[in-house]
Amino acid sequence: METVRDIAIIFLATLHIVWMLLVCAIAFVVWRMFVLVKRRAPHLLDQVNEIAETGKSIADTGLQTARSARGTIDFAGETAVMPLIRFVSFLAAVGRFLGVLIQGERNRL
Repeated sequence: METVRDIAIIFLATLHIVWMLLVCAIAFVVWRMFVLVKRRAPHLLDQVNEIAETGKSIADTGLQTARSARGTIDFAGETAVMPLIRFVSFLAAVGRFLGVLIQGERNRL
């Protein structure tokens, strides 16, 4: 019985040593990753800032394009569409006037 107890103590001590070596290895890897991230953080932040600046310039370009398109639409509406609408409205009014004048009041809507 004493032999089994001694073997169990030796086995648990060995298991404890292996466990501690494994924990130390994991801690070392985590420490190395921390050092690596700390060393590369400024470079990564520069890349993030470049991407943000690119996104901002794209957004500014889109905004300028939208404003330009709105100005073009306003210009086209004022110079081409509105005179055409006025002209067609005038023709419709003249046609209605002539229709009432020729056919009389009984066909008025």
